[in-house]
Amino acid sequence: MASEAEPALEAMANFRMAESALQRNDTASAERLAKKAVDGDPSQVEYVTLLAWIRALRSSDPKAIDASIATITDVLEREPDLVRALLYRAKLYKRRHNAAAALADLDLLLSIDPEHKEAQNEVRALRVKR
Repeated sequence: MASEAEPALEAMANFRMAESALQRNDTASAERLAKKAVDGDPSQVEYVTLLAWIRALRSSDPKAIDASIATITDVLEREPDLVRALLYRAKLYKRRHNAAAALADLDLLLSIDPEHKEAQNEVRALRVKR
């Protein structure tokens, strides 16, 4: 029985270590760990979202950013209220100069979590640019 849970637990540990690496701006380690998390448990949309976000952060190629947006959009079709996915996709839309789409995601995020400080700051920044 324990052996069945092991891959899921290892995936969760890799996910947490990926988040930690990302906080340290170690995107190479973060990507490697997030990939291991997704490989270990591809059903976890948080893992898929984090990996897509990290891959976009590590690239200046618009195609890579668009691929991450597409991946996160797929996640949001399964989990429309996933705050992390809404925030990351909004930031990627902002990078692709699509303020309207970014604001739509942020508005939805704030309807779910009105106190989300990062989303509030992103909305303010986007509205100033308009």
